[in-house]
Amino acid sequence: MHNTGATSHTWTLSSTADRFGRTKDISAETIAAGAIRIFGPLELEGWVQTDGRVYVSANSTEVEFGVTTLPG
Repeated sequence: MHNTGATSHTWTLSSTADRFGRTKDISAETIAAGAIRIFGPLELEGWVQTDGRVYVSANSTEVEFGVTTLPG
């Protein structure tokens, strides 16, 4: 993710229940002004929503997200 703004912002990664029924969003994580942050890699279990997507959000449109998959 990349914070293109001049102030810090927060972002959230929304979880889903894993095979044990556990959930735990990663929420209100801060990304500094102008920063680029790499988060992961993550196992898909516990993060993929029912529509097959992973939900990330931020408190500002100045935070841009990019998602990639790793081979294997």
